[in-house]
Amino acid sequence: MKIKAIYLQESRSAKSGDRTISYGRGTFYALPFPIEPTEGEHDFHSCEGCQKNHKIIVGQLKEKVRNFPNCCKAHKKLLSLKDFHKSDFKDAAKQCADKVIFTYQHIINNQLSPTWQVEISKYLDKAIESFGQFPVGYGIPFLLDSYISYVRQLINDNEDIKSEVKDYVNKRFDNLFLEREEEDPIADLCKIYDDWLNLVPFNLPFLRSVRDDFRNRSPLMVCVSSNTSQQHLISNDQLLGLLNNLTKELLIKVGEKIIELQDEEINSFYTVFVRQELLFANQLLDKKDKEYPYTLYIKRWMENQENYFSKINKLYEIRIINTEDTYPNDSYKESLQRINDFKRYIEFNDVGILIDPHKKEPCLQKMFKLIWRKTSFDFNAEVNNGRGPLDFKVSKGNVDKTIIEFKLASNTKLKQNLQSQVDIYEKANNTDKSITVLFYFNEKEGKKIDRVLEELQMKKNENIVIIDCTKQKPSASNAKGSKK
Repeated sequence: MKIKAIYLQESRSAKSGDRTISYGRGTFYALPFPIEPTEGEHDFHSCEGCQKNHKIIVGQLKEKVRNFPNCCKAHKKLLSLKDFHKSDFKDAAKQCADKVIFTYQHIINNQLSPTWQVEISKYLDKAIESFGQFPVGYGIPFLLDSYISYVRQLINDNEDIKSEVKDYVNKRFDNLFLEREEEDPIADLCKIYDDWLNLVPFNLPFLRSVRDDFRNRSPLMVCVSSNTSQQHLISNDQLLGLLNNLTKELLIKVGEKIIELQDEEINSFYTVFVRQELLFANQLLDKKDKEYPYTLYIKRWMENQENYFSKINKLYEIRIINTEDTYPNDSYKESLQRINDFKRYIEFNDVGILIDPHKKEPCLQKMFKLIWRKTSFDFNAEVNNGRGPLDFKVSKGNVDKTIIEFKLASNTKLKQNLQSQVDIYEKANNTDKSITVLFYFNEKEGKKIDRVLEELQMKKNENIVIIDCTKQKPSASNAKGSKK
């Protein structure tokens, strides 16, 4: 399309982070241009019917060309534009007739193709674009309505054209002039950037210092072609690359801040998250061109970002949940207190999203360590006193000791372990205080725990704590026995 001029239609603004971007929206005045026919079995050069129709169309359109632009109020306004010259439309009748016959031939030759919709759609788009463009309020492109009317007539009167092809072309034409909300690429780009920013937990202390840097940026870029002076707005694909680069930059900054916390366990979790996030982003970028349309890509990318930043939030929450010892002189009571805190945060504060589904028990053990920072007790993991490693030992001196064991409901030896393993550990560590924590991840595993504890008559034991790690839990308003 040869753009002759751009006319400012209106001023608009869009929000991008903490910045308000003002911009003008322009409408095009573009001249019509000829198109070329495609080859196929049907050739208008040797078809008397096509040649006759071409001659008829040119004859019928001559009067319209003579009257243009005084043919209607909208087109008459073109006379006020300094860029308008009627001489630019002197060949409009022949060009329109060419486009009608070329389109008719293309439809006939491609209707039996396995990809006929794509082939016909592409040619229709090119033909429609070739009629040029008038600024908003100055009417539809000259003779575009005549082109549509003639093509409709030719294909609808031809019994050899499949009915589904006719329906498809007619529907394309019907939708062409339907009123629809104007696209606003600048507002769309800003919205996507803002949606991403809203996922980032800048309220966390270690992210506050980088908040302004990211919120004062903008996704808007103007690209300059290498061989021309033509400029254009950043494309969808370029936006995806920008967002992914920003994500990686933010991850690096978050990592630097977390390392500053000097917390080995937090850093261990974060390292896993970064690796998962970058791996996902790279895989998605590799697949995008072949498998994902733009809208689906953005949706999946946003879901991944939301999941990632939710984990960062919960990681920080679990870091600050523990306080000083509640029972500084009783390792058993203190352990039971902290285990129940752990249970509450997994079941009701969504801390369970931190659990790696492929490494459940190691992940749970790492999370449990996070709530034992502020303690006067000796808290040790993987202690081995000759009868195999136990999960945790909480102690103060040689007298006050409590053993903590984690068990997954999926363990095939769950019943056997509950019967004997903890007793063995107690004897090996010279203590009679122990707590067993049982985790289940679905309804079937939950029922298994109930059944095993019933059989062992342990269901009411205080030192057995069950933690529900299922992801979908009823809301407080829907939970059985909840009070409104």
